[in-house]
Amino acid sequence: MSIYDYHRLVLNPELWQSDGMKLRRRADVQLRDQVKNRFAEATRAFLLGENVSHYYDEGSPVDVLLLAAPEHIKDFRREAEYVSGYNLRNTQHPVFFHVLSNTLKPEMLAEKFGPMYDLESGLWVGRRVPGLTELARPEALMQYIKWRLYKAKTTEEPYPYEWRVLREAMFQLSRPEREAVENSLRETRAYLRYNLGEVMDRYHDARTWKTAEKLGELFEEDEYEDTITEFVQQSRLPEPVRVAILNLYRYKDVLEQVEEINERLGREEHQRELDQGIEIQSIV
Repeated sequence: MSIYDYHRLVLNPELWQSDGMKLRRRADVQLRDQVKNRFAEATRAFLLGENVSHYYDEGSPVDVLLLAAPEHIKDFRREAEYVSGYNLRNTQHPVFFHVLSNTLKPEMLAEKFGPMYDLESGLWVGRRVPGLTELARPEALMQYIKWRLYKAKTTEEPYPYEWRVLREAMFQLSRPEREAVENSLRETRAYLRYNLGEVMDRYHDARTWKTAEKLGELFEEDEYEDTITEFVQQSRLPEPVRVAILNLYRYKDVLEQVEEINERLGREEHQRELDQGIEIQSIV
């Protein structure tokens, strides 16, 4: 398939008005009521992810990002876990709530995760790029990766996503653009490795260190996903350690796929250059 096979001409009509700027009233009322009734003290509420882009399908989630004061975050996350997963009325799109501190600026979050729609004001935050180039840009691909892997932090599945759209988008990039994605992933992975060290320094018991080391070995040895999942569930690692290790190796997996694509396309481009050189010489 091609990236164009995944691109929809308009934003999801089950959620959005025809101009793609405002939510349909039915969707808007449902989501605002949920925020008001469940998370009354939320500072801001935004939509982001697949259903604010042209790369959605019939079951794509409706992701609602809530910003809350630090003292409310723990309770909000507990409530979000309880209420997430219901389908938006008359659709097959499940709604998920995600909670972050209101000390984070929306503009910074949009730069990291992609464009966001403010439920209260009906305005957009972040850069929107309509048309077929929406995802075929290095910065857009990194936002796509970061949001999906951020959502996966609470899951225990080693590799919770298939990266078909990412792979197809890579084929639309120039060599410098592909290298930019690869370098961004390397930088992120280096930070995550450093972060894992910081997390591990909080723990002084031998069992935690030994178990964390074993989990890392399972990833490095490319064990079956079921084996890793079973180990994660039985090991009872502290949540910060588990999250840090899984996040590190999920980014490693994405990086390896990007490197593979770059290597393949690099060989093909090199061969075309050789063929063009031979053709020119023959003409001369």
